[in-house]
Amino acid sequence: MGNMKSCLAAIFQILALALLSSWGFAADGLDQQVKELSAEISALERDVDVLEKNLLFPPLTRVEVYLSLDGRADFTITSATLSLDDQEKSFHIYTAEDVAALHLGGKQHLWEGNVALGKHNLSAVVQGKNAKGQVIEKQAVFQFEKTLAGRSLELAVSVSKDSDSPVLSVKDWGEN
Repeated sequence: MGNMKSCLAAIFQILALALLSSWGFAADGLDQQVKELSAEISALERDVDVLEKNLLFPPLTRVEVYLSLDGRADFTITSATLSLDDQEKSFHIYTAEDVAALHLGGKQHLWEGNVALGKHNLSAVVQGKNAKGQVIEKQAVFQFEKTLAGRSLELAVSVSKDSDSPVLSVKDWGEN
């Protein structure tokens, strides 16, 4: 789909230049009009992206799952596995750059997909290392009901209040 958008953008630009030159616009005004047309093409590309997302993942069935890491957590995440109704949906191995972005407050878009209406079980396993280099594995299970709207969930790795041990929890952002 991305190649199609690039081709459409190139075709729009070629057609725009051909039309502008055939209308006999002055060279100095042509530059400004090309810039305006480029801005319009960019806006069209954004609209096409939104339409594509709504066609592939309509709000009726869409579920999105994000992952975040509390910057205070003394934990280096190495991998995350996400399962929905006992079917693995996502597995990610983290690079140093990924971990740095998460420690700075970034949220990773871990998975997006179509889910039938009704009750579902989400389970996640996060593996990593603590400051001492010990391997730690945390698991979270969450039940939710898919209704007629999109749904967003966040896997959050944070610091336990009682110890320095990381905790994995699921935050329900609700319907969107």
